[in-house]
Amino acid sequence: MVHFRVARLDAMVAQSRQAGVPVEIDAQSHPNGRFARLYHPEGTPIARWEPALQEMLQLLVAGFSGGRSLAGMPWRSLPHY
Repeated sequence: MVHFRVARLDAMVAQSRQAGVPVEIDAQSHPNGRFARLYHPEGTPIARWEPALQEMLQLLVAGFSGGRSLAGMPWRSLPHY
């Protein structure tokens, strides 16, 4: 299965359905975000994943850090909400 990370799952699902592509949204909520599945015309399953807020923030920080560890940064000691 191929996974694609998306920022707005509902918008991507609506766009796919408008194009005539059947999409199934997972009814179950997952701690790491929401998922939807569709299938390539040859049958390969494709998942779209909208990360949960905390996970998305971690991905953004990792992108801005250029892959460097941010463990020693002073703001890392702030409480997580």
